[in-house]
Amino acid sequence: MLFAGYGITVETDSFKWNDYAGLEVKDKWVLVLRGTPDIPEGQEYLGMGSDDRDKAMLARDNGAAGLILVSGNRFDPEDKLVNVSARQASVGIPAVHLTRGAADMLLSENTSVRDLESGIAEKKQSMSFCHSGIKLKFRPIWRV
Repeated sequence: MLFAGYGITVETDSFKWNDYAGLEVKDKWVLVLRGTPDIPEGQEYLGMGSDDRDKAMLARDNGAAGLILVSGNRFDPEDKLVNVSARQASVGIPAVHLTRGAADMLLSENTSVRDLESGIAEKKQSMSFCHSGIKLKFRPIWRV
């Protein structure tokens, strides 16, 4: 498993953000924060890839085995899980949405979703890393 910030890649003449830079994603599960980072000068660009579906497609394009979405406190203070619409076409990889508490259990003892969200906001730069101590296996109980 690896953490890829907000799971967004944007490059324009005036702004660049790449949560996948330097990560070997192929055949790994990717944990990303929902929404966009709090970067005022990049909001108009970051919003282009902020939809959960866009993040799943980008993870797939980078070779991910699956996507784990988690809502940071700034994005959703209540930490409610999203109802998935069966009307959306498949993106080709499984995607799950976890609560912050469940995601925190996947992260190391020294970090949490809250720490990651605030670290990105504080530094105003992407934060990504491989968490090699975790191996994930999901088995779907139904397909949509």
